[in-house]
Amino acid sequence: MVQKVVKERKDLLQSILKNSMGEAADKSLIVDNCKNIYFAAQEATATAAKWVLLQLASNPKWQTRVREEVMDV
Repeated sequence: MVQKVVKERKDLLQSILKNSMGEAADKSLIVDNCKNIYFAAQEATATAAKWVLLQLASNPKWQTRVREEVMDV
């Protein structure tokens, strides 16, 4: 699955692919790099969401402002 994404995508993965084409790079190295990027991004997003929820839980005024803004949008 990851190899298919690597073959189809040319945006974020472009530098990995470009750098590996000049060398006799192993496909598993490219796949491992892609997995690392994916999991790092996923963990960072989860951590940011937890932090926001914690801040909203500890500050009722922010909760109200966010709720009002969401309802407006």
